[in-house]
Formats: sequence, structure tokens, C-alpha cells
Amino acid sequence: MNKKACIAAARNELQKYEEYSIDVRRARMALVSPVSDGQPKGQSFVNTAESSIVADLDSEHHILVIKNVLAGMRQMGEPNEMYAIILEMKYLQQFANFDIRKKLHTKLRHSVPSRTFNDYENEALWTFAMLHPSSDLHVKKS
Repeated sequence: MNKKACIAAARNELQKYEEYSIDVRRARMALVSPVSDGQPKGQSFVNTAESSIVADLDSEHHILVIKNVLAGMRQMGEPNEMYAIILEMKYLQQFANFDIRKKLHTKLRHSVPSRTFNDYENEALWTFAMLHPSSDLHVKKS
């Protein structure tokens, strides 16, 4: 496996979490009765309602997979539990690195330097990529 590429793919997937959440919320708010103004329309072969439902389900699926992978990491014990906390706080809850480092400081009872935090985050992303069921995150060496 290409570790750097897998880490980048995992980061990309987690960065889309907020986008997936917005898609799901938008789709739920858009579920209203159809309105007809009585005017004739041109023939359309696109079912936009069906397309939006499929997109909503796809976004919900991504959210569920991300949460399940993080839950799996938590169950693996340390250091994976700490890695799951880092990823949840950074990508799901949108905390800044400084705030995450403060939380780790209270959990570990020692300070976490910025460089060490970056190493932890990369290991967390690597673990996430390896546990994620999508082959898109399993980048082979070329």
C-alpha cells in the first residue's frame, strides 16, 4: 500500500463529512409536496425526485460508514481510541488542532507538541484508511 496516498484519500473522505451532512439536511428539508402551476411543460425524462433521494441515500451511507469506522477504531483500544478521538474532533466536530491537543493533554496527562500531534493524525488517517471498506482508500503502490 502507498501510505501517503492512503492518508490523503482518508483525509479527503473525512473532509467531505460536512458536505455529506449538509446534503442530508438539505434533502430532508426539500421533501415537500409537488406544486403544479397548471402550465404545460416540455417532456422530461429525468426524475429529479428520484435522483435527489439516491444522492441523499449515498450521503447517508458515507456518514454511516465514517461513523462505523471510527467506532471500530475506538473498540481496538489504545492508541486507536485516541486516533478516533482526533479524527472525530477534527473532521466531524470541526475543532482546531490546538483545541484537540488540549483535550489530549488532559487525557494523556502530558502535553502533545504540534509535530507529535501531526504524527498522531497521520497514523489515525492511515488506520482509518485501512479499516474503511471502500477500495478507493486502499491505494496500491505503482
